[in-house]
Amino acid sequence: MSAQPGVPEEFVVPERVRATRRLFDSSIEDDPWIVFHGTAGHNERSIEEHGFSDRFRQLYLNEIRQLVAVFDAMDWGGLQFDSLAILKPFSLQHDFAGTQGSAIFFSTTSLWAICYATRRMSGGEKYHAVRCALDDLDAYLVDAEVREEHHSHMQAKFAYLTQGNADRDTLERNRPRHVDLEWLAGQVAGLQELRRMVFAATSMHTHGVVYAVRIEPADAEHLLWNHHMGIELRGEIPSGRIVRKARIDASFELGVPYRTGEDALCVKQGGIVDLLARCGRVV
Repeated sequence: MSAQPGVPEEFVVPERVRATRRLFDSSIEDDPWIVFHGTAGHNERSIEEHGFSDRFRQLYLNEIRQLVAVFDAMDWGGLQFDSLAILKPFSLQHDFAGTQGSAIFFSTTSLWAICYATRRMSGGEKYHAVRCALDDLDAYLVDAEVREEHHSHMQAKFAYLTQGNADRDTLERNRPRHVDLEWLAGQVAGLQELRRMVFAATSMHTHGVVYAVRIEPADAEHLLWNHHMGIELRGEIPSGRIVRKARIDASFELGVPYRTGEDALCVKQGGIVDLLARCGRVV
C-alpha cells in the first residue's frame, strides 16, 4: 500500500536510525507541527483510506475488563511490567476514558513512534499488554514456582498490614487468597477469542510503518498533550495530512531506549504542544 500521492516513502536503515535516533530528515523531525504515529503494516489501508480516527476500535472494553478482573480476583499483579501494570491503569482506566472507544496516540519524536511499528508491539500497546497478561496467566497455570512466589507475596503483604494495625476492611481485602487452578483454567479458556485476536496481530506482521503527520491549529479541540503517553486524538485527522512514511522491516529491533532521557523529554518549541498547553489541554 502506497502513501497518499506525492508523499515520499522511506525504507529504514537500522544502523542509521540507531546512530541518529531519527527516521526522517531535519525538515520533518524539527517541525513543531509534525507528529508521528507508528503501527503495523496491516493497518496501512485503513489509515491511508480513512485517516486517523478513534472510531475504529480493535479491542473492546468488556474484553479488557474481563481479563483485568481475573488478576484482581487472584490479587496478583502478573510477572511482566508490560502486562497488568500497563493494561489496568493506562489501557482500561485511561485510554477508554469511560467510553467504548479508545484514543489514537501520536508521539513528538519518530524514535518513540518506531517502537509501535515493530513486531513486538504489533497492534499497539493494548494488544501487547494483553499478550503479556495472557502469557502471565499461562505461566501461573503450569509453573509451581510462580504460584509459590505469589502466595509468599500475599502472606508478606498481609503480615505487614497486620503489624501496621491496618483497619479491618483493608485486612479483609488483602487476606491471602487460594487460587483454584480449575477456576483459573476456565477463566483463561473464556478468553480464547481475545487470545486469537491479539496473537494474530504478531503472526500477520509483515512490516511496520511510521507516519509523519501535519497537525493544524484547528485540530487542538480534538487533542490532548499527555506527558507520559504523547498526544492523544479523540476525533479524526484525514489521511491527506500524512507528509512522510517510513517502512519498518519485520525483523527490525530498535535496540536503544526510546522513551528515556532526552528523547522522552523532547518537546519542540512552538507548534502543537505549546498550543495545547496554552489551551489547557494537558493531562
